[in-house]
Amino acid sequence: MQELTPGDPPVVGDYRLLARLGAGGMGRVYLGRAAGGRLVAVKLVHPGLADEPDFRRRFAREVTAAQRVGGRWTAPVLGADTASPQPWVATGFVPGPTLRDVVDSLHGPLPPSALWPLVWGLSEALRGIHAAGLIHRDLKPSNVMVTLDGPKVIDFGVAKAADASVATRTGSVIGSPGFMAPEQVRADPLTPAADLFGLGAVLVHAATGTAPFSGGGVPAHVVLYRVLHEQPELGAMDGPLRELAARCLARDPAARPTVDEVSRLAAAHADATPASGSWLPGGLAARLGREAARLLELESATPTARPAPPPPPAAPPPAPPAAARRGRRAALVAAAVAAVAGLVAVAVTLWPDDRNEQAFGGPTTPPSGPPDEGGDAAGGEPSLHDRLPADIRESGRIEVATAGARPPLSYPEDETNGVDRELAAALGELLEVELDFQYVDFLQVASAVKSGQVDLAFDQADTGLTRSYDVDVVGYYQAGNVLLVNDSSANTAGLPEMCGGTVTTLPADVLVELVEDAVDDCGTGIQVEPIPDEEAMVEAVRNGDADGALLSQVSAVHLTGEGGAAEDLRAAGEPIDVLPYGVAVDGDKGELRDVVQEALQTLMDDGRYAEILRRHGLSECALTEAEVNPAG
Repeated sequence: MQELTPGDPPVVGDYRLLARLGAGGMGRVYLGRAAGGRLVAVKLVHPGLADEPDFRRRFAREVTAAQRVGGRWTAPVLGADTASPQPWVATGFVPGPTLRDVVDSLHGPLPPSALWPLVWGLSEALRGIHAAGLIHRDLKPSNVMVTLDGPKVIDFGVAKAADASVATRTGSVIGSPGFMAPEQVRADPLTPAADLFGLGAVLVHAATGTAPFSGGGVPAHVVLYRVLHEQPELGAMDGPLRELAARCLARDPAARPTVDEVSRLAAAHADATPASGSWLPGGLAARLGREAARLLELESATPTARPAPPPPPAAPPPAPPAAARRGRRAALVAAAVAAVAGLVAVAVTLWPDDRNEQAFGGPTTPPSGPPDEGGDAAGGEPSLHDRLPADIRESGRIEVATAGARPPLSYPEDETNGVDRELAAALGELLEVELDFQYVDFLQVASAVKSGQVDLAFDQADTGLTRSYDVDVVGYYQAGNVLLVNDSSANTAGLPEMCGGTVTTLPADVLVELVEDAVDDCGTGIQVEPIPDEEAMVEAVRNGDADGALLSQVSAVHLTGEGGAAEDLRAAGEPIDVLPYGVAVDGDKGELRDVVQEALQTLMDDGRYAEILRRHGLSECALTEAEVNPAG
């Protein structure tokens, strides 16, 4: 990472640039920050390419397609301007080291217990990319980010646009030697099968520490010759992993497996899923966790202050309140970049030994004097709004994180719909502020709250992660797991009646154990079939391939509702493993927590809370008290 130079733009689109991350054949990459505090990677196209009309047309088409790529396995496209004098695209910033860094320096080759979840995540990422009409073309270890909740693929959807403008130049090849399919080396027309070749090469590198055609540190032209004419070197790989790698690396595209085949195979072999947070080797997972904890310690040890007001009238006018708040977060962003292992989603990675104290912006001092106090016009008790922290009152906004779109909780296509959204709107009305949502990874929710990136988050109240980050949660609903069965099924007790039957679940150890524990006295046993897709789980029940599907109560409500994928199924028995969920607040911000608790309790007492949950079919999940850190 490098500091910005006088020649770098301070702002691109709506994103303020913080540092240079690197450069490539298409342009330069910067670390940027959105107005809401979210970190982004901004890619600014080289002027030479920007002057080519054909590149612009293809770049615009590919960016439009890439914006359709969604899901947990890729870095989403957040913004772009393909018509500006220097086109750009902004993608989500992914917290974690690259797979290359993990294998080459942090851990070494990964064991099968991590390789199968890795393959599954990569196949799901490719599924989303291909569904958007794209071919990645450059799937390699440095384009795979390793996070606690799974691998993520970056830099998708733009290589094709760059390829279109340079393919006719003598000797030009778009891609990375050793990870390009033979047809890509020959500059033949490509199909999605080219990305399966890249997946196979990434798998070999992750399993052995060496790419399948790059052994011996040979020059690029030798690597390309091997890709075209020699068999891949698979090292000590054996069993199904070796067979899968060999199939993906077939020279004939038609001989390679499809993304669906790879996904099914990986899901069947995975002992733990990326979604479970336990897919990485213990030492590596602990290291990533320690780096996150070290960041929080650094932030808590560095007090921040509101910028001093400008002097009168010769000085520039004061910045708007939101800008003051963004300035406070800029120091936290800089600290995050300097302290967290591998936060930069490029080949350049910062680790603790590389910290630059200047990145922290120097020490600041807290404001002097007591916090602002307010009250009503008659001098009585302060209103809820007046009891909010001063920076929130001034900005008129509370920034909220949620772990993603989870109907019927949050609907990304309709920002006014969903339980989270409607409760937030009702809370905002009581507090006289606007609640602004942003999505963050599940395992980053508590960190986002504690670091000041957001003020609140909608999160599970009973996670060890939340407790370890000293984050309080004001409970606002509770939910468990339910068993869906065919309408004609005589099962009324749920899992206890599944002895001798087959149950589908998401492929997470905790869910498989949940099923087995529920029927632990079953003499004939029970068959558990992990399926990595809830609608596929439902279809298995409908087709008679399974007797029931165990999934979250919230998902069951959504799927069995009118027009849902499982509207012909019903829930059997009572929800099990019921846990509380709620509004997460930094444990050090007691005044904000208390105001949120009182506002939520007001909604419960006056009936608005119950009406919102009833409208979305979640009345069974309602609480009667907005308790702080409710017991699970």
